Amino acid sequence: MLKAFSCVVSQEKGTPFFVSSFNGAAMVLKSFTKWR
Repeated sequence: MLKAFSCVVSQEKGTPFFVSSFNGAAMVLKSFTKWR
C-alpha cells in the first residue's frame, strides 16, 4: 500500500526526492512500531 501510494505520488508530482523521503519515513515508522 505504501509503495503504491509513493508510486502515485511520484507520478503526480514527479519528485523522486519526496518519494524517497516518504519511504524513509515509512521505514522509520515501521521500525519504531516494531520497537514498541
